Amino acid sequence: MKNNIFKSRRFKYGTMATVITIIFLVVVIVVNIIATLLLDRFPISIDLTSNQAFELTDQSVEFVEGIDEDVTIYVLAEESYFASLGTYFVQTQEILKRYSQYNSHISVEYIDLNQNPDFVRNFEEDLSEGNVLVTSEKRNRRLTVGELYNIEQDYYTGYDTITSSRAEQALTSALMYVTDDDPSTVGVVTGHSETELADLESLLNSNNYETVSLRLLTETPGEEVDTLILAAPTSDYTDDEIKKLDDFLYNNGDFGKNIVYMASAAQPELPKLEAFLEEWGIIVEEGYIVETDSSNYYMSDRYIIQNYVDSTYTADLANPDMSILIPDSRPLTAAFEEADGNRTTTVLMSTSDTAVVRPPDAGENWDPSTAEHAAQNTAILGTRESVNTDNQAVESHVLVFGSADAFNSAFLSFSPINNGNFFVNVMNILNDKEEGIQIMSVALGGEQLGITEDKVQIISIIFYAVVPILVLGIGVIVWLRRRHL
Repeated sequence: MKNNIFKSRRFKYGTMATVITIIFLVVVIVVNIIATLLLDRFPISIDLTSNQAFELTDQSVEFVEGIDEDVTIYVLAEESYFASLGTYFVQTQEILKRYSQYNSHISVEYIDLNQNPDFVRNFEEDLSEGNVLVTSEKRNRRLTVGELYNIEQDYYTGYDTITSSRAEQALTSALMYVTDDDPSTVGVVTGHSETELADLESLLNSNNYETVSLRLLTETPGEEVDTLILAAPTSDYTDDEIKKLDDFLYNNGDFGKNIVYMASAAQPELPKLEAFLEEWGIIVEEGYIVETDSSNYYMSDRYIIQNYVDSTYTADLANPDMSILIPDSRPLTAAFEEADGNRTTTVLMSTSDTAVVRPPDAGENWDPSTAEHAAQNTAILGTRESVNTDNQAVESHVLVFGSADAFNSAFLSFSPINNGNFFVNVMNILNDKEEGIQIMSVALGGEQLGITEDKVQIISIIFYAVVPILVLGIGVIVWLRRRHL
């Protein structure tokens, strides 16, 4: 009787069904394991956010794939704790994974400082929980939360809120910095009650520039300094300071240096400093620019939308169609429109021809409609060319902006305008930096979040691809076996 049961068709096909079920489960487990390994090693996950917030931009990928030395990125927090801090920190974790997936030279490690208190002793940087430290054999760069994200304080609660992520910008720039054989250094000149531009310095740091503070009255720029920034000084320079500027640009006949000067409508007369600028072909006029056509300004007739004049300095912009907004700009004039010996001037930006200049002595009854309407220059580049001792063509530059306020935190963090990107792009060109990145901050919202977690991606692969194919295959096999029963 038992032999009959084991030889029966019911037992035979029941056994077959069991075997098929076991095979199916084994295949599902194997596919799950393979998918997990692939997702950990290669950038094949699916980002369904509208702005691809969890993926690297093409600029980052191109640079990262070319790194040929070992780099370690330390996240100074326990991995689960870092993720628990919010969606923006999860986005940073996803970005970090992509770096190691695109290049095996890059590794990411999470360090719990409570469990590893001796870790900070290995580095000179002032490290604390939540920092990200990018290291190579050449140098290190520490990134704080303020450098990874754009943060604003809520007016009503007083609490700080992350408004967007610049993690990719900061991390890719840090990778550039720690792998660069000769990074560019920018000296921010102090000592004359200059406008503080902390966010501009942070932007430069995020784009592979080292910034140092320099008191020109008592210090001389070292050879490592490539560019000086003079942000709207409110007292005139001494003869000795002017000589230091001249010597810096001359650079013992090798040239190759730059000065960026930013004016302000609140400045008094600065005869020595302005005479120095005029020698480089740029005259900083009195008063400030007002726009009479509402379509050419934003919110205020003093916050003026600019026109790009020279395409040389906009060709590499990530978003060349985005405008620049310059507030309270002093008008600039090119001292010579054509080349004067080895000196040339180039207008980079100007207003529309509906702008006027409000004179410094204008009263309350001043009427802009009665003033002369004309395009006003707001950014001019002065260049001097020469030949060095090796008979190579060299040049130094003085770049003047009509307003320092165009590069304060409010304008640099305002995503619809191009102020920050334009400044970095010009700096890259002046400093002959071939590797420049312009990565926009990304904002996350509930309606934008899509399938970004690895587990969700694995489930999608299994249930939308593997399972239907297996079910179809099993169905065909069962039908073929049973159709003659």
